[in-house]
Amino acid sequence: MFRFLKSVSRRAAVAMAVIALGASCSLDCLVVHTVVLAAPERPPSWREARVLTYQVSWRDEGGSPRRALVAEGEEIALRLRRGVPQAILATPLWEDAPLLPAGALYPHDLGTRPGDLPSSKPDRMALSFASGYAAAAAAIIEAKGVDPWGYPIEKLATVPIDAGKDSWDLPPWKAADAILGGAFRATTFPSARASFALPEGGPWLPESPFCAVGGEGGSLSATLADGLHYFYAEGQTLAVRVEGGKACLPAARFGR
Repeated sequence: MFRFLKSVSRRAAVAMAVIALGASCSLDCLVVHTVVLAAPERPPSWREARVLTYQVSWRDEGGSPRRALVAEGEEIALRLRRGVPQAILATPLWEDAPLLPAGALYPHDLGTRPGDLPSSKPDRMALSFASGYAAAAAAIIEAKGVDPWGYPIEKLATVPIDAGKDSWDLPPWKAADAILGGAFRATTFPSARASFALPEGGPWLPESPFCAVGGEGGSLSATLADGLHYFYAEGQTLAVRVEGGKACLPAARFGR
């Protein structure tokens, strides 16, 4: 008798879930996930730039690549294949300068809980520059013919920037290779140690949204890790190489 009542109770719970799902969602929303994507907040290192526009790249519900533009403070509605992970990239467009992207990891960055029933009501997700690095690495792994979602890609979005680390100081292709080789560690990210005084003729925007730029008025400096760094002003590019914790001077400055 107990088993019979338990079976009836289970069937009733399933029936109630089906009824609730039918009330909240058409058949379309079982496959299609409508997500409202918000443009990212501007990083402090780009505060001097005029309005930024982002080129958003994603795959739609049919798996086809799509692109669209979204300006600061705006949102865009995407139709995605429900539950199928993907890396969404948002490349900043400013004076033809190749600034590094923001991004989102679907469905990891959704504001909804994993157990929520599908609904025809759109969910929300915000682009961020932390997820931009993780999304770039995921795209590189996927381009190699490997499923990136078998790895904890989302951990790449948790680099401690306040500890003087800029995730982009480790090129995402190197992070991807380390992940695939099982050699990735949080300590792989280098620390910024060199101070470089930015020249006149700015404002100069660092390519990385995480680059630490400080100072007042026309006297600004950037704290950089070993490697090659780019800064952009209107029609100009500045390339700075750092070796052994010191900037190699003079920096290369050329028109764009």
